[in-house]
Amino acid sequence: MEKLKKFIIKYQVTLVMIPTIIGIHWSWERLQNNELLVTKDERKDLPIVIFAKYVYGKLTGTLDESNSNSSEK
Repeated sequence: MEKLKKFIIKYQVTLVMIPTIIGIHWSWERLQNNELLVTKDERKDLPIVIFAKYVYGKLTGTLDESNSNSSEK
């Protein structure tokens, strides 16, 4: 029981932040898929997916600058 208590005290920030980040991404996805709030034309990927595509494009040199800002009008 002492090991569990030490683990919780040592990693309490991590134990709170991981579920929080998962909850934020889940909420974003739910909002983006709600037809009353966001039309199909206005939908965006998850922020982490947008960032991953950006980093991949920068690393491989295939980033399309004209397409990256097309959804932000």
